[in-house]
Amino acid sequence: MKTMNIFSQLTRQLSISRGRVSGHADLLLKRRPRLIYCLMLLLLAGSALLCFTLLRSGPLKNRQSAHIPDMAAGRIGGAYHAAGQLSDVLKMQAELGAMMAETGPGASDSTRMAEMMEKIKKLQLNIKNHEKNQP
Repeated sequence: MKTMNIFSQLTRQLSISRGRVSGHADLLLKRRPRLIYCLMLLLLAGSALLCFTLLRSGPLKNRQSAHIPDMAAGRIGGAYHAAGQLSDVLKMQAELGAMMAETGPGASDSTRMAEMMEKIKKLQLNIKNHEKNQP
């Protein structure tokens, strides 16, 4: 004997209702095919009318939404570039600090210090005006 729970009862009722609705739909389709065809054409015409008039999206929205990812990608690339330059400067500053802590830097150390200072200045001069003083 099969136990009846709420899900089996719901399934049974839904299958009965579905059978009734499909039977009525078949009768309607067989009795009035012209009416169904005209309703279908009316719905298609209404859909086309709404699509090209009331529900039309403006061209400005499309241009702006396409421009936003490009801006974000450019800013992310700029952030990676700036982070790389910052890490280079920090490494050079640490190396300069270590060289300055030595008791007597030699001639090769002095040349290396001058090269690092020039490179730091060059990195500072390459910062674009619109990137300065931004968080």
